[in-house]
Amino acid sequence: MTRCAAVLCVVLASAGCARGAAVGSPDAGAMVDSGTPDAGAPDAGAPDAGAPDAGAPDAGAPDAGPISKCGNGTLDPDERCDDGNLLDGDGCSAMCLPEGTPCPGSPDMVLVPAATFEMGADSPDYANEAPVHQVRLDAFCIGRDEVTVDAYRACVTAEACTAPHGRGQLGYNYDAAGKGDHPVNGVTWTQAVAYCAWLNERLPTEAEWELAARGTDGRLYPWGDAKPSASLARYWAMNPNPRTTSPVGSYPAGVSPYGALDMAGNVWEWVADWYADMYPDGPVTDPTGPETGTDRVVRGGSWNATVSQIRVTRRKGAAVDAFSNDYGFRCAGEPAPAGP
Repeated sequence: MTRCAAVLCVVLASAGCARGAAVGSPDAGAMVDSGTPDAGAPDAGAPDAGAPDAGAPDAGAPDAGPISKCGNGTLDPDERCDDGNLLDGDGCSAMCLPEGTPCPGSPDMVLVPAATFEMGADSPDYANEAPVHQVRLDAFCIGRDEVTVDAYRACVTAEACTAPHGRGQLGYNYDAAGKGDHPVNGVTWTQAVAYCAWLNERLPTEAEWELAARGTDGRLYPWGDAKPSASLARYWAMNPNPRTTSPVGSYPAGVSPYGALDMAGNVWEWVADWYADMYPDGPVTDPTGPETGTDRVVRGGSWNATVSQIRVTRRKGAAVDAFSNDYGFRCAGEPAPAGP
């Protein structure tokens, strides 16, 4: 198989490996745009006689130069980048991802296979989670993590995104020292849409978000039915210094059935749908929510949420231009097409 020259390898690596969030009662403590509180070996022996020097390239091979090891986005001296053939069986794709990667978008997306599940809950305290209804979804990809400050800053630097709101205020991460790996907050729904579009991605639908968080077994939380604790999620009751987020991925024990992190707590996450007070009554396939509305949906609870607010069925609406120090988001996308 013909391998690419060093320069092409770097280009391919850069293209595929370098890319790194109201209606209802507000949560106490969270700050929104109005200023009012808003209630994630080699053989050790000697080489065989006559074997070429292990460090020397084969005669006629191109100079290795700086080359990218497939899939990890770093420069390594021991592997060349792919030659552009997506299905050549050498383990790498032209986007510098392992062949067969089901989610070819941003790094660390996870695949949610096609499934049918029961969405919502019949709760006397939260009427907007009803009725429980059957949903059928095609396969999709969703970010393993909430979008971080550093990732969002790259979009601002590229002039494809505008800076978050609330900069310099209590609990807002964008200008805070040491918060690059925390979820970006202070973003509106429109800003979240713009960021995902910059990556040729989108916000998940509300149904996609819930399936990614709970799977098909009707669990209460991403990790199951066990009561939340300080090792499972960032939320108000169980964490010290609660007026802040945690770095994304800080609670691996709270992972969802499909590998998504921080789907309970840390920041409420914008999703694509318009908000409605009730779900449709009856089975639906690939729903995208109401056709119109005044608010969009946020899901998942936050660092400022109670135990009941980080359940996988909890939902509320927020105006598209609302922002808060506990609103963030993650992106979604489409799986790679099946092979020939």
